[in-house]
Amino acid sequence: MKPMTPEERDRLCEILFFKYFENQAPEKLSSPEFWNCINSICRANGVDSLLVSKTVRILMAKENRPEDFETWYLFNKWDTSVRQLRNFTGMYWQKQKRMEARLEAGEKPFVKRRITDVAMKASVKGFITTIYSIFGSFKFVQSHMLDELFG
Repeated sequence: MKPMTPEERDRLCEILFFKYFENQAPEKLSSPEFWNCINSICRANGVDSLLVSKTVRILMAKENRPEDFETWYLFNKWDTSVRQLRNFTGMYWQKQKRMEARLEAGEKPFVKRRITDVAMKASVKGFITTIYSIFGSFKFVQSHMLDELFG
């Protein structure tokens, strides 16, 4: 991992958290059952679910959503591969190459954490760790592989 400032580390955590919820279907996000599940997962793992839901609302606001260049820049500093970044964010390699060219030309994205409350930051990190521990064993299985298996 390339050296990151505390601001960059916090923002990358926010982006990981945001992307988890952004990658959910809209009907799922509006479902009370989904939020009951999130609440249960949080309670079972010692994460404050109220702070998780507040953080989701803050990061989903248009002015707090991560920009593609900012996302690419932080994932690049985190040594994420082109394929991993595409799978997680949907940015194809052509777009990533354009962003790499921008960085090489001296342009740097504006990186600013949006969550400053210490308890909310702890909830974000706890939630990310919890979700990874739940789904980590399936990290090499992609949804289309499951569709084929169950289809």
